[in-house]
Amino acid sequence: MIVSLGNIGSKPGRKQIAKNIFLSEEERTLIQELQKLGVNVFLQMLYTDPKTEVDSVL
Repeated sequence: MIVSLGNIGSKPGRKQIAKNIFLSEEERTLIQELQKLGVNVFLQMLYTDPKTEVDSVL
């Protein structure tokens, strides 16, 4: 399974991890849990943009 993260807006309790991606601590933990289950999670704003592995920004 693959999950692509992109354009997750800012709101209270979220920290910026990429240009247009803000995550809460709970969201970061959930992403790490998905990875432990073998899910490939990456950042990509547009399908034409290069993929960035989420590990490099968490």
